Formats: sequence, C-alpha cells, structure tokens
Amino acid sequence: MKNLVRYILLTAQRDFLFLGLALAMICAASLGIFLGSNALSEQIQMSMVYAAGAVRLVMILGLVIFTAFSIRRFFENREIDLMLVRPISRVKFIFAFWVGFSLIALAFVLFTSILFYFFTVPNLEGFVIWSLSLLLETIMVLALVMTASLILKSAVSAVMMTLGFYVLSRMSGFILMIVTKPGSNGFFDNAFLSFSSLIPRMDFFGKTEWLVYGVENQSEIGLFAMQAAIYIPLLLALAIIDFKKKEF
Repeated sequence: MKNLVRYILLTAQRDFLFLGLALAMICAASLGIFLGSNALSEQIQMSMVYAAGAVRLVMILGLVIFTAFSIRRFFENREIDLMLVRPISRVKFIFAFWVGFSLIALAFVLFTSILFYFFTVPNLEGFVIWSLSLLLETIMVLALVMTASLILKSAVSAVMMTLGFYVLSRMSGFILMIVTKPGSNGFFDNAFLSFSSLIPRMDFFGKTEWLVYGVENQSEIGLFAMQAAIYIPLLLALAIIDFKKKEF
C-alpha cells in the first residue's frame, strides 16, 4: 500500500503538478488581490475574499484534471494490471489511491494556508477552520473524481461530471433560496428540492467570510464535518464496489 501511495506522489512529481499548480494558484491569488484593491473600502478584506475564492477554484480544477487523467492513464498503459500483481486487496488498492491523492491535496492546502497567512494577519480561528474545511472539501472532490474515473471510460467525461456536480453543490444553497421562496411550487422547484437532499452542500465549506469575521455560528463547523464524514466513505464504497466487478 505504501508503494502505491509513493507511486502516485512520484506521478505528480513527474507531471510537474506541484510546480505548475502552485504557480497557477499564485497567479490566481495575485488576480484576486488586484480585483480587491479596486474596492472603495475594506480593500484588504476584499482582496483576501477574492484571492481565496480564485485559489480554491484553481486548486480544485487542477487536482480534478490531474486525478482523472492519471487514473485513465493507469488503465490505458496497463499499469493497473502490474499493480494488482502485488499481494494487495482491491479494497486496499482504492484506499491507497485515495490516500495518495489526498496527500497531494494536503500539500496544496498547506501551501494555500501559508500563502494567505503571510498575505495578511487573518482571524486566527476563522483561518484554521477555513483551512480545515478546504482540506475536507478537496479530498471529498477527489473521492468523487476518483470514483467517476473508475466507473467512466473517458477522463474528459469524469472531469466534466465532477466539475458539474461541484458547481451544482456549491450553488445549491443559492438555488434552494430561489425554489423555496413564496410562490415557488413548480415541477422543477419540487424536483430540485428532492434532488438537493441527496447532494452535499459544499457552500458550507471554505466560507471566505471566516477569514475576515471568524466563525460566528459554531454549528457551521459541524455541518461541513458531518457531510465529509458521510459522503467520503459513501464515494469510496462506490469506487470499491465498481472496482471489484472489473476484470483485468
């Protein structure tokens, strides 16, 4: 299992993921700082909010693309067959993959946290909770794209499905506000209300307001932690079930 985790880390190093994505995140942070500096008031706070949102988006996008194309390349180059020759169960195989990609995510979340900590002195409690929720959000998305890449035969389809699901999850709170307003009782309103009970509310993760004002409602911590505890094992279980059915 350790060898598989090490192999995934070497794959990321071979593809220059650490250098390329880190530079992209720095550029995204610079763009956010520039946009925030044009605000009429609270320029530092606005710069932090814009930069945090831009960096999160670039990090998620980069990790999703890397994970999907790496897994499909393992299949196409028959590297999966070679890995399965070793005395390791398919359950441990999936966990090794997830741990490897999660360690990469941890490295980038730590890089992001260091970047923002030296950018300005944030609210310390909000900064810690924001960093933790960003890590949980990232590894949840990685579990999703890993499952999609194992089930689907196209890396592009896995990326598009994951990003579409991620955008829908991030916007689910806003959409729920629309469909639950007085007078909203149409077919699509009721359909989304039913569907929203099955998808995670990722708008509870990584709230940029925590960096500025801290966590005003402590129940928000339990909301994102509970979702991560539910959906990550569920996604890994789906990946294990599908992977056990595959024949090599």
